[in-house]
Amino acid sequence: MRKFSMRKFSLIRASLLFSMGLTSSIISSIPIAIPGMLGAKIPRANREQTHRQKGFFEKFFGDRERRGGSRSPFCSIVPSPNLGSILWNNMPLLVWKTKRGVTVKKIAIVNFDTEETIWSEDNIDPAQQFLVYTGMPLASGEYQYKVVYELNQKEFPTEIDFDIMAEGDRDRMARELQQRASQNPNLSPEELALQRADVFADAKLWVDGLQELFALQNPSPILVGELQKLRNSLCQD
Repeated sequence: MRKFSMRKFSLIRASLLFSMGLTSSIISSIPIAIPGMLGAKIPRANREQTHRQKGFFEKFFGDRERRGGSRSPFCSIVPSPNLGSILWNNMPLLVWKTKRGVTVKKIAIVNFDTEETIWSEDNIDPAQQFLVYTGMPLASGEYQYKVVYELNQKEFPTEIDFDIMAEGDRDRMARELQQRASQNPNLSPEELALQRADVFADAKLWVDGLQELFALQNPSPILVGELQKLRNSLCQD
């Protein structure tokens, strides 16, 4: 009963932060200097993309409420115990990082209240560091992300609790994303992902922001580098 009460308190607190984030706007000015091009005029589109990219990552690394990175042999990035338990996306992309010698054997999503297994996968490539959830869209509520990994020929279980946001909050977030997209209709896929990630960052929905970026196909070398830095900050060796 105590665990359930603490989770409800965490859910209420996260929802308040979400509501506050949506109602506030963050305006920042970021100077851009490119080696070898000082004094050259930077196209407006490039300035705006760089601004969006810096916006999300500067907010992420500057967030003082986040705890330090995990040293576990299996480190979950999406969902993440270090980034809050609330998810907007009800079809999560599962992202992790493992230490050398660790093999992920099985992954499952379980209903927290009924303990019913919603979806599972046990055919996972040892080199794989992500998995697309292919079950039915998750309803609002509480879930457990369960993983079994192997290390030194021994199997170890780990569990991460997370919540899918209430429908009303999900709808408000969807409208905010749509409104921002309509203001910039000609963005490239990467620019759009960065814009959506920035919207999630304003609402303190770090996991959803990361999912937008990790799910992007053919990311630029700069974005790949930023995501690697982020991986390292969440999952320490």
